[in-house]
Amino acid sequence: MFTHREFVAIMNSVDDGIWIADGNGVTLFINKSYEQFIGTRAEDVVGLHVRVLVERGILSETVTERVLQSKDVVTRLNRTKTGRILLVTGRPILDEAGNIYLVIVTGRDVTELVELRQEVEQKKEVVRRYRQELECLRNKYFCDSEVVVQSREMQNVIEFCHRVALADAPVLILGESGVGKEVVAHLIHRVSSRANKPFISVNCSAIPAPLVESELFGHERGSFTGANQKGKAGLFEVANGGTIFLDEIGEIPLADQAKLLHVLETREVRRLGATKPIKVDVRIIAATNRDLKTMVKEGKFREDLYFRLNVFPITVPPLRQRRDDIVPLILYFLDIFSHKYGTKKKLTTEALNALVAYDWPGNVRELRNLLERLMVIVEDTYIELHHLPEEIQSHYQPSNRAQQQPQTFMEVISAIEKDILEKA
Repeated sequence: MFTHREFVAIMNSVDDGIWIADGNGVTLFINKSYEQFIGTRAEDVVGLHVRVLVERGILSETVTERVLQSKDVVTRLNRTKTGRILLVTGRPILDEAGNIYLVIVTGRDVTELVELRQEVEQKKEVVRRYRQELECLRNKYFCDSEVVVQSREMQNVIEFCHRVALADAPVLILGESGVGKEVVAHLIHRVSSRANKPFISVNCSAIPAPLVESELFGHERGSFTGANQKGKAGLFEVANGGTIFLDEIGEIPLADQAKLLHVLETREVRRLGATKPIKVDVRIIAATNRDLKTMVKEGKFREDLYFRLNVFPITVPPLRQRRDDIVPLILYFLDIFSHKYGTKKKLTTEALNALVAYDWPGNVRELRNLLERLMVIVEDTYIELHHLPEEIQSHYQPSNRAQQQPQTFMEVISAIEKDILEKA
């Protein structure tokens, strides 16, 4: 057996803190390491009950009492008044009768480990915030490959789309044919909380009037002549959880407009021939190139449906009102068709100027179709002015400007300044 002196020497040589209490919770011994952990000398705690030490603020809590209550091993994290964090484990020592006569508590300083873990968690949080900010910036600066924006007019539209995407109310996209209303609808869906759910695009003008209800809301077996014998889910059911894009909404017959309004108000669809409604969770984005206000006055479009759809109206300007987008769109489409047809073509400066000067009554769709046609039919590497359609050449009229021969010095200077500004 060790002498008391040898026992104390052994206990003080251990780096971990050691605290020994009797079966009543009275402190019998603490080693040097525990003295350093709690900032208190052994003679100030030996003989005192552990509850007294908690009351005096020497300990934040006592594992010894938990061991005495549970009669089992207890492990806790404790913070001392010196600011150290200890991993404390208390073990009961039982006598032959099964009663606790000693509690041995060991404490290991894990301050640096805990602080390191907290630092890692903080950095994880910082990384998470940075990822969110990068995603917001990606959305804000239109890094989506389908959205090509340079003009201030379209930047305002896209920024508004990002704000609208946060809500879940209907959106009504207005604009001339071919301006890119479906691209805007896709963008709203992609940056919304429904991005991972279906996006169903419906061209309402392409559905025959008698089939609108069946296509949108579905039908039961044998509900009408020619119906699918197994029945069919409507497009609203297919889009459940996601977004349905109703393009050319002004072409829906009045009778079906009432049913669409019912879906908007109740979030329910009833298949043709069915007796029970089906719950659907769908965001509606509608679009039209028609003047719905005029149609409402003429009785061709329901006023209540118009106001229900017109929660977030977005007007996409025509291409002639955002000429800064023409050159980026040209470059974008040329790149697409170069990969599609395996050929590289470039526009001469004169041809490019003519395209920018044109008013594009068919908007982006007309520009895209023209560039695809030119990519196929032009055999040369360069697409020149004479390759362009006659209406674009005549609108540009470079020969007429050249024929205007200024006679005075000031007229010459004015003509040069005009050319420089046009080229810029």
